[in-house]
Amino acid sequence: MKTKHLLLAAVALAVLALAPAATQADPLVFNLNNAIQTGTPGQTLTFNGTVTNSGSSSSNALTINGDSFSAAPNTTLDDTFFFTNFDGRVLAVGQSFTGPIFTVTINNSAPNGTFSGSFTIFYDGATAQQFVTQDFRVTVGAPGAVPEPATMALLGTGLGGLVALRRKQRRRQAVSKK
Repeated sequence: MKTKHLLLAAVALAVLALAPAATQADPLVFNLNNAIQTGTPGQTLTFNGTVTNSGSSSSNALTINGDSFSAAPNTTLDDTFFFTNFDGRVLAVGQSFTGPIFTVTINNSAPNGTFSGSFTIFYDGATAQQFVTQDFRVTVGAPGAVPEPATMALLGTGLGGLVALRRKQRRRQAVSKK
């Protein structure tokens, strides 16, 4: 009987030892409200973000104190809005802030395509410097969509048909009045 209990206790300890440790969510939640944008070469896109102190790992206020980024290829990222709106901001538990966080200017020579980057916010956590990161995408399209010749031909044929139909109706009305 003792052997059975001892064996069960050993199995229980082994399961607990092998179980993953509980993970904690980041106390600062960071979302890009418009993380996927489309633009044309030379255009500047503004990305807006929201930060929230969720209080998930402590009941302390958090201070935002820096950023880092990886700009999408063929673009230039400007984080002036971060320093104006976010840097140095103290968020109490449950408090949020939303505003412009950075801009991305698409290079004039950028080819059409989709480019990815990331933006990281650093903050003072309960025990040490911590960070949260969000990815963003920029899709570069042609400056102005030019209709294909077939589209213009189809439009012209339709308008021509309407004009012919209207003339035919006028002729019938003129004949019936005589």
